[in-house]
Formats: sequence, C-alpha cells, structure tokens
Amino acid sequence: MKNLIFSRYYVPFVCLSLFFSGCNNIEKDWKNAKETNSISVYQSFIKNHSSSVYKEKAQNAIDSIELASILKAPNVDSLKIFIKNHSASIYKNKATNIIDSLELIFILKFHNPDSLNLFIKTHSNSLFLTNSKSAIDSVDWNIAVYSRDTVALRNYINKYPNSNKKQQAENLILNIKFPPVTISNANSLCIGSKGKGVIYGDLQFKMNGAGPMEAEGKGPNKVYIWRDFLKDELPMAKKQGLHVGAAYLKTNNDKFKFIRDVDLTKSDKQLCAEFGIKIK
Repeated sequence: MKNLIFSRYYVPFVCLSLFFSGCNNIEKDWKNAKETNSISVYQSFIKNHSSSVYKEKAQNAIDSIELASILKAPNVDSLKIFIKNHSASIYKNKATNIIDSLELIFILKFHNPDSLNLFIKTHSNSLFLTNSKSAIDSVDWNIAVYSRDTVALRNYINKYPNSNKKQQAENLILNIKFPPVTISNANSLCIGSKGKGVIYGDLQFKMNGAGPMEAEGKGPNKVYIWRDFLKDELPMAKKQGLHVGAAYLKTNNDKFKFIRDVDLTKSDKQLCAEFGIKIK
C-alpha cells in the first residue's frame, strides 16, 4: 500500500522535475547564445530547442549578423541572395532598401534620365522613389541650363510646372532672348512697386503737358528694378522681356537691357548701394 502511494506521487514529481530542468536548460542555452552572438551557436540553439519561444529571436539574430557581414562591403548580388534565403526575415525590407540605394547611387554617377525613369518604373514602392524623381528633375535642369537653349528651358518648365526652379528657368529664357549688359555704377535707380516708382540718384524734371513737373532718372546709366507688376503692367513687361527681381538698363530708345538678378529682400537703400548710389 505504501509503495502504491509513493509511486502515485513520485511519477508526477519526476515529470515536473524534468520539465523545470528542461526550462532551465533552455534559459541557460539562450543566455549563452546571446552572449556568444555567433551564427553557429544560434543555429545550435534552434536545432536543440525547436519549440522554444526564443526560436524566432534566434533566427532574427542570425539574419542580423549575416546582413551586418554583407554590409561591410555591400553589393547588390550578395543582398539579393540574402533576400532569397531569408524571404520571411524582418530584415528583408532593410536589405531591399539598401539595394535600391546602391542602384540609385550607381545611376546618379552617369546623370542619365532614361536610367532614372527606368528605376522609378521598376521601384514603384521604393523608399528612394522621391529621391530618384528629384534626381531626374536635377538632371533635366542641368541639361536645360548648360544647353543655353530656350526650347530646352521651356520643355523643363512644361515638364516640371511645380518645380522651385521654374522662375529661374523663366528668367534664363529672358536673359537668353535679351542678353545682359555690364555697368559699374548707375546715375539713377528707379525701383517700381504697386504701380509706382521711386527714383534715387541724379534726377531731371520735365513738364507733363500743362500739368505738374515730373521727375525722371538722369544720365547714361538709368537702372530700373521692379519689385512687382500690376496686372495692367504685365503686357508691357512681357513685351520688353522684363521680370520681377532683376535690374535693367534703360536705353535712349526706351528699351531695357538686362543687367543681373537682384535680391528683393534688400531695402531700397541696400539696392541703391549695389549700384553706387548713396541715400542720405
């Protein structure tokens, strides 16, 4: 009877002991794997504890080590092999992004719009899609600028209507059509804004019919700058090839020759100083 009672309690006790002993071994092996941090030890852990809650973490650690090894000397072929062999890895997207980055860097070395367009077409979900589109914009911009061709610049504007270089392209077109001149100092400077002009420097006066006398710039170097154009001034500006934020030399036949772009954030006094005109 005593033996029966003993065996009744002994068997569950042995099972519990074995269970806790097994748990201790798993924890011990997992701790050893993390401290060693090598592929072979993690693989051994997975083989010996295939049902462990740490199996997934062990596999992720293996993937991380392999990817880190590839990235010491990254190349597209090695990364593609990694993705093929670790299709379910949490590091698959990271490897894919690195491939995209390497391919884009290679393409950018040659500044080829066709290759960039192909990259965009074949990498529609790429992290670098925005970068590649910006790169195409940049390549097309350089082609248009260095060609010094109004058609190429107009094509750029039509292709990228929202580009922050649009106004610069418009200005370049005008500069090509109306070549710039160089002057050291101005005799007078007229700065136009809101339909009115303020004249600085040398002045001369004339009668406006039977009305009051009007002032205008004096001397051979009469410079004009417009901060803006009113709606009814735009046809004149377009006809003369004028744009906001540029300095122009007014000729004797009332034509305007482009001098250079100016910074409109500057005050009238600062703009005058650029052309040798002092305001007291």
